[in-house]
Amino acid sequence: MTTEAISKNDSLISPEENRALEVWDKPTESLPNTVTAFRIIFPRSELAVKPENRIREVWRHVIFVEAAPPGKVTVMTLFVTNTNEQVSLRHESEPSFCLASLDIGEGRRVQLIAHGESEANIQDIISKSVERARLQCQQAGTQIPKGAYGYFFGRQDGGCRFLVGARIDREINGVS
Repeated sequence: MTTEAISKNDSLISPEENRALEVWDKPTESLPNTVTAFRIIFPRSELAVKPENRIREVWRHVIFVEAAPPGKVTVMTLFVTNTNEQVSLRHESEPSFCLASLDIGEGRRVQLIAHGESEANIQDIISKSVERARLQCQQAGTQIPKGAYGYFFGRQDGGCRFLVGARIDREINGVS
């Protein structure tokens, strides 16, 4: 925006103010010298790209991580370690593998680990998030398209942030 446009709009944040929508608070260490920074959770019930939709030519450079078995979820966890040494992180009891490991400077490294995990309360989180999204759409007079998919951001105990996707038109408590 031009300086003139900015000066005419009182609702904009001034250049002197902090424009961050949210600031990442470093979570507590979950392992020695390791912070669980972020998790992307993939419930089996919400997978968007089914095997029959994976067109080989289009998806040839994609690494597929198959769905977790019933009662489990697939999780991509981003860890930040306070050591630049190559530490092999993995889930203590579930299958897991390292997708990426990068030096981020200042003696730190990030690792992206794919692993399985118990579904725990994720279906409750999804149901509540979808209900809120539907209510927001209803209040705004917006029609939810068939097959709409939403992503919901949250924070777990210990401060780790997470993202989970879910079909907005899914059935909740017997209602679609």
